[in-house]
Amino acid sequence: MRWTLAIPLFSTIALAAGCEGPFVPPSVRQVPVASVTLTPDAAVIRPGDTLRLQFTLRDSSGQTLTGRLPVFASTDLAVAAVSDGGLVRAIAFGTARITAVADGHADSALIHVVSVTLASISAGGNHTCGATTDGGVMCWGDNRYGQTGTGQVAPVVRFASPVVNLIAAEPGAGGNHTCALGGGSTFCWGWNQSGQLGIGTGGDRSEPELVLAESTFTALTAGGQHTCALTDGGTAYCWGLSADGQVGDSALGNRVRPVLVRGGLHFTALSAGGRHTCGIATDSLAHCWGANEFGQLGDSTAAPRSIPTPVAGGFRFIAIASGRFHSCALSTTGKAYCWGYNGRHELGTTTPDSVAHHPVAVDGGRSFASVTAGGRHTCALLADGTAYCWGYNALGQVGDSSTADAAGPVAVRTSARFVTLHTFGDHTCGMATTGRGYCWGFGGTGELGTGLFASSTFPVLVAGQP
Repeated sequence: MRWTLAIPLFSTIALAAGCEGPFVPPSVRQVPVASVTLTPDAAVIRPGDTLRLQFTLRDSSGQTLTGRLPVFASTDLAVAAVSDGGLVRAIAFGTARITAVADGHADSALIHVVSVTLASISAGGNHTCGATTDGGVMCWGDNRYGQTGTGQVAPVVRFASPVVNLIAAEPGAGGNHTCALGGGSTFCWGWNQSGQLGIGTGGDRSEPELVLAESTFTALTAGGQHTCALTDGGTAYCWGLSADGQVGDSALGNRVRPVLVRGGLHFTALSAGGRHTCGIATDSLAHCWGANEFGQLGDSTAAPRSIPTPVAGGFRFIAIASGRFHSCALSTTGKAYCWGYNGRHELGTTTPDSVAHHPVAVDGGRSFASVTAGGRHTCALLADGTAYCWGYNALGQVGDSSTADAAGPVAVRTSARFVTLHTFGDHTCGMATTGRGYCWGFGGTGELGTGLFASSTFPVLVAGQP
């Protein structure tokens, strides 16, 4: 008889398992991250505010990877902290870089923590400055010569940044320099090739330095490479470049400290332009001095003047503005007149003449409350705060949402109403009745204050304001 041993099937499986060890399921390998993108790449937030950074992870084929998080870090936790999911919380004033890393790939966003509460705004050549409500000054934009006053020389300052060591009442931005009044003294900083800082010597400055003035000034205006100011009694002083007589002391040559404007006049207003200066005397008559090749002095000639010379026509004016090669003023009735170069309609008239050596009426017959002249455009405000501009507009400086030159005044496309406007080069800025600052026009070096290097054909809000 043969005996057969029967082994249950489950025992066979168990024995086999016991011989090979416990079962381990195969691992699933994650697709490697090939790129990390954070948006926005830069932002302005106020202390205590939060901002959610958006991140995108992609593989080598460009496909988006989901369900995974990068590792976030901040370069300065005292300024801005960041959570695992990319939520940034502003702690204190300053700048921090937030970085997101995954599989050795990274991207970052620059977080600028600032609180901007502007009381006034002044447009310069390619930079902008404004007084703050707490008595400080902030600047932004082109900073190749230190004209933002932050204490550092860098190509640009993207966001409104405090001017160091200064408590001032009112800044005035010029071509590549800035000046401000504060504590009974005058301070300037930036480009100083021609002595436009008035500090008694050459050399650029990246932070404010005291102007060597023997008088106390109550108002100032910064031009292309010169600066002028008024005392409380209306006496005018200027300093800086005077190759064309724009300093007004009857001689040519640069002045590295303030000199008295000759002629014995007292002024109620001054405006420094590209290479000329204009003012309104106490009798309401306008006088100009400096370069005059395009008739920007308005004296019916093309001859330069090194002392104040009456503007032709005998008009009585209440406001005056000097641009690059033109000037404009408002009569006692608010009617606008301009003179000088008109190649891009900056005089506000369709006249075929490219030059006007005496005042001509701006088209439209409107009555304005204030006027400001830029490089090749002009802007003015109605009594109700409505802004109008005219002239060169290829960069959007007229603000009507187009890039076509405006032969006469056109309304700036915005619902904002302004209390002041200021323009210098190819951009315009204004303080709205809401207490907010706006800019428009050329923005390639950050002068619009949005943090972007982009122009705008309509007013945009300076970043960091409530």
